[in-house]
Amino acid sequence: MQAAALEQTVIEKHFTLNRIQRTGTTRHPLNPNELKEMVKLSGILKKAMVRIKKPSASELKNKIVARRSIHLVKEFKKGHVISENDLQ
Repeated sequence: MQAAALEQTVIEKHFTLNRIQRTGTTRHPLNPNELKEMVKLSGILKKAMVRIKKPSASELKNKIVARRSIHLVKEFKKGHVISENDLQ
């Protein structure tokens, strides 16, 4: 599931038809139903992933004038009266 969260397109997973028969390939193989469920959950996880939108060139250009915020130039002690010189 971690691979799906990292948007990997290929996941190697061993599966078995008989858990009683031990093989040297892995200690935790899935049976066919578990493998099917893993694929289903990977698809759900992929759809649920939030994509962070990167700003377009025009959005970056307008970024400075479009933002309406002020920032303090440094941290101040409690009770400090903020002046215009304290703002960025």
